[in-house]
Formats: sequence, structure tokens, C-alpha cells
Amino acid sequence: MKIKLITDSMASLEKDFVEKHNIDVVRLSTLLDDVSRIEGYEDTWEEFYQALENSKNFPMTSQPSPYDFEQAYQKAFLEGYDEVLVICVASQLSGTYTTAQLIANQINPEHIHVVDSHQLTLGQHMIVEYAVSLIEQNCPVDEIIAKIDAYKDTVSIDFVPVTMEYLKRGGRVNGVVATIASVLNIKPILNYKANTLTNIKKVFGMAKGITEMIARIPSTIKKAYVLYIYKSEYLKTFIQQLSAKRPDIEITTRAVNPVTGSHIGIGSIGIAY
Repeated sequence: MKIKLITDSMASLEKDFVEKHNIDVVRLSTLLDDVSRIEGYEDTWEEFYQALENSKNFPMTSQPSPYDFEQAYQKAFLEGYDEVLVICVASQLSGTYTTAQLIANQINPEHIHVVDSHQLTLGQHMIVEYAVSLIEQNCPVDEIIAKIDAYKDTVSIDFVPVTMEYLKRGGRVNGVVATIASVLNIKPILNYKANTLTNIKKVFGMAKGITEMIARIPSTIKKAYVLYIYKSEYLKTFIQQLSAKRPDIEITTRAVNPVTGSHIGIGSIGIAY
């Protein structure tokens, strides 16, 4: 049985990984200052982030079109795949999952399986990695879906915005709250897990935020993605402290895709495990 894996660009996959495992990526897009950009691989992100850094406006983001999914599904069957497995960004954050499922139902609901990852960016990346490992073990598609469903709500992302400006622009916090937080150097520790965004706690300063994120990592975790948005003066410190406190963890450093990054803010850091 041949299983085709499809995901969306919110998973922040590396080009080499996509090509090695023959994954198809259906892409979201941004619109900033009348310039539309399809969300590509990491080597194309700098231009968007520079534009965002220099703009006073907040970008609009768009999910893939129904046609994008239709093309991806038809291509998979034309290439001889028996089953199509689609892993989408969290349904609470985007309509991508709903669109993917709608088109699957129209084309071939018996052999197109759409999974809500309940995650975003590097959390979704981890779920895609897990799916790849199961496909390579020749697991049946029903078993793969069951194992992903059992795994996906164990994946967690913590992140600390370096500024409240982007959350304010995106309407996540009001201007008064953002101003007070900026003046007092208050940083929220935000967590995304099981399709839910939670403000874990508020701390004073990025240094305390780093300490708290490291302290929250369960002792059972042996692999983690340290994530950053475009650039961060705190990234090196975070990695050094994490390595010192948890030398047992295999650390991979990865940038965050523009659609996610524009909501959290340039310079922010986090960890997925």
C-alpha cells in the first residue's frame, strides 16, 4: 500500500526533508502593504520579515484554496498512491483543515484521510515527522491515524513574545494592556497544546521567561525544537541555558514560518516538545 503524505506550510518543513520523503506542501499566504506572498521554504522568509519589520501595518493571512487541495489530491492518485494522508494546522487557528476535509469528501472520502494536527509550526512539524516514521514502517493507514491521534495532544509549544506589539496589531491584546506590559517589561508565557492556546503565566523580562520555559519541560522529554522568529538576541542564551540545565535533550534550532511569526512577533523565542 502506497501512502501519500500532504501537509500545509504551517508545519515549517525544511526543503530537504520534504524532497527526501516526497511530501506535498499546500501553502498559506500573506498580504502586507498590498504585496501578496506565498509561504515558501525558509530561504524565502527573510524578505517578508524585513517588510514586516519596516511596516506599521499588520499582514492578512490566507489559507490554501479548495483548488490547491484538489490539485494535490488528484496528483497523488495520478502518481499511483493508494491512500492520501493529510496533516493540517490546528483547526482552532485556521480554516485549512475544514477546506481540506471538504475537498476530500468531494473527491474520494474513502481514501483521503484528513487529520487535524491540533498544533502549529514546529509542533505540527513533529507530528509530520512521526507520520513519516510510521509510513516508513509500512503501517496501515488506519493504524497511522490512530497513533497520530494518540500522539498529537502530547505535543506542546511554549513561546515568549519579545514584544506585545504584534499581538496588539493582530487584535490578540488591546492597546492599553500592550502598553502597560511594555512599560513594566511583562512577558506572557504562551502555550499551544491540544488545539488550545493558554497564557500560562506572566513574568518580568525575557530572562525569567527563558528560565520558566526550561523549568516547564517534563523530565521524560529527550528531543526538542528551539524555535525563533526571524532573529532573536535571546536565542543563544536560551540554547546555552537549556543545554546546561538539560544536557539529556537533543536540541534542534528552527525558524518559524511567516504566517505564525507575524502573529507572535519578530524576535520571539520558544520551544516545541
